Amino acid sequence: MAREDERTRNAPSARLYRHVIDVLRAEIEGAVLRPGDRLPSEKRLVERFNVSRLTIREAVIGLEILGLVEPRHGSGVFVRSNRVTQAAQAGSLDIGPVELIEARRIVEVQTAALAALEATDEQIAAMRDILADMDKEERAEGSAEWIADRVFHLAIARASQNAVLAMMVEAMWDLRRRSPLSHEMLERIARAGQTPRIADHHRILEAIEKRDPAAARRAMRAHLDRVMADLLDFTELEAKERVSTEIAHRRETARRRAAL
Repeated sequence: MAREDERTRNAPSARLYRHVIDVLRAEIEGAVLRPGDRLPSEKRLVERFNVSRLTIREAVIGLEILGLVEPRHGSGVFVRSNRVTQAAQAGSLDIGPVELIEARRIVEVQTAALAALEATDEQIAAMRDILADMDKEERAEGSAEWIADRVFHLAIARASQNAVLAMMVEAMWDLRRRSPLSHEMLERIARAGQTPRIADHHRILEAIEKRDPAAARRAMRAHLDRVMADLLDFTELEAKERVSTEIAHRRETARRRAAL
């Protein structure tokens, strides 16, 4: 156990979830954990790997994508198979949502400041139209794509008048859509009713319209910090709901047994 903790501590922080996936996958494929076995509790995995609950949740979703485990409502997460499904590619789990948000925070914050300096009047007017589309998209149900959200951020990047930054922002948003791990988390957040924060986007645009780079930088940083907070809140809520469902199941079982 100590050796495993040491390996975990030495792993790059952005790849901790991948380390957990690799270890648990090896145990499943090596029959330490067999089909039908329940994975250890989240608390035990956190203690074992010396990582956060969010890291464990990313890892479990990754194992689901690989077809190795499946959640059962009220019971926990169980080993489904000891073989990765052919449709799943292990390499596609290299980009997780936390890592992606961290990268966006580094690039898009400064990009917004440059846009406040360089955006043309036509580009600002176009951003206003995009926000109107985002208002409509946010009211729509059942969509996890958030197309207008992506278009708005790309418009800011292009308004920086720096083609390299625009390419970097577009690449990160494309990764957000293509990465199975990030996309699955996005889908789950959408199903839980969370949508892009429209007020945040209005504040970013207002700072750009005022040609205030410092305000634009602050607004974009605050927005992405809230995106990260939403991710943490969502995973916390999901975990609480699983516990609540399990407790309700146990209570119902106890009630039926007591009635015999």
